[in-house]
Amino acid sequence: MDNEFYTLLTDRGMAKIASALADKKQIHLQKMAVGDGGGQYYEPTASQTNLRHEVWRGEMNTLTVAPNNPNWLIAELVLPEDVGGWYVREVGVFDDEGELIAIGKFPESYKPLLPGGCGKQVCIRLIMEVSNTTAVTLTVDPSIVLATRDYVDARLDEHEHSTNHPDATLTQKGFTQLSNATDSDDETKAATPKAVKAAMAEARNHTHTWNQITGVPDGTLTQKGIVQLSSATDSTSEVLAATPKAVKAAMDKANAAAPASHTHAWNQITGVPDGTLTQKGIVKLNSATDSTSTTEAATPSAVKAAMDKANAAAPANHTHTQFFTTNGTFTVPDGVTTLFIEVMGGGGGGAGGSQSIYYEARGGHAGEQIVSIVNVVPGQQFPVKIGAGGCGGAFWSNPPTTSVGTVTDQTTIYRKSFDGGSSSFSDITAAGGIGGESIYHTRNIQPYIKFVDHP
Repeated sequence: MDNEFYTLLTDRGMAKIASALADKKQIHLQKMAVGDGGGQYYEPTASQTNLRHEVWRGEMNTLTVAPNNPNWLIAELVLPEDVGGWYVREVGVFDDEGELIAIGKFPESYKPLLPGGCGKQVCIRLIMEVSNTTAVTLTVDPSIVLATRDYVDARLDEHEHSTNHPDATLTQKGFTQLSNATDSDDETKAATPKAVKAAMAEARNHTHTWNQITGVPDGTLTQKGIVQLSSATDSTSEVLAATPKAVKAAMDKANAAAPASHTHAWNQITGVPDGTLTQKGIVKLNSATDSTSTTEAATPSAVKAAMDKANAAAPANHTHTQFFTTNGTFTVPDGVTTLFIEVMGGGGGGAGGSQSIYYEARGGHAGEQIVSIVNVVPGQQFPVKIGAGGCGGAFWSNPPTTSVGTVTDQTTIYRKSFDGGSSSFSDITAAGGIGGESIYHTRNIQPYIKFVDHP
């Protein structure tokens, strides 16, 4: 096998070609690479995905079908003069996705480099056998590939022996015959500069009378064209053009009129409308602050008076307090919907005292206090009742003979003072305080003062 040189499709290449045939598509071969095999020959296998030791890769130049075998594809790569300094022992063909499609064992060939004293282009050809060559096509960058001498010679020979030299027509390029004629209707010949010059000279000398000109547009507000003149100064036409005479007449009238800065007395002005709620006009001033007129204008004096009153008024979010000490009626003011109500009953009277140390006169109890929040309606009225304070007890000069209660076994209540009266706001009632009690102690309680020293 070391003396045999061959090319085989890789596993990946065979799979891609089979898929392309099944889907009626093509795979695009794009690049070829050469390698030195790592310094020696080796036997390429279909399982490879890269060369053993790649040294250079470039655009594939051509991909053709072998003339004597329709299942052979010939891939060609040109190694340019500016690469080299290595041996070629392996060759690979890659598609546009960078996958190795075919790999070949190549006869050892040295590619010199110019600095080594010798430069040459080397053409690498690789033959691949495929079941259907229509499934494979070449994708090249024409700015990179190099044409071999054989390729150029073949294309020139093909062109020389070809009969495909079309005549030029209105739809395609080709060969054509020149003509100096200026009156020909031929569409298969090309006019010479002489014919063009003659036509231009004829065009410059050619004239037409006005009645031979057709299709000239009329001038309007939206396009240029021909117009009729008019000397009228009272026309509303938008299709005629004013003459200098019409312009002069208008200017003379304007010059005879009053200057733009002239004035008129007020009594000469007529038709001035009155100002109303729906239109502008002249209005009469009014300094009243209680007028309902809608055709007069308020003076600054009226505005100031209204502002002064507004500034002296309470703010919109202020609160009012009304204090009742006697019976009466409360009327809900305008704008008030909630009341904070505090009702307190009259206090109880204090008990009467005595000169004896056995007697204790207690004070009356405070009246009941009730706080409530009530929703109201402006104008609503509520009765208010104020409870009086309880009367105090009289001074005792003699011991009582009748008790009204017992506090303890040594304390007897002989007499109470009067209770306070109840107060109410509508149905909200606060009871009056209980009157104070007169207490008689059965044992002598001497008053004393105790002093405590603090360290």
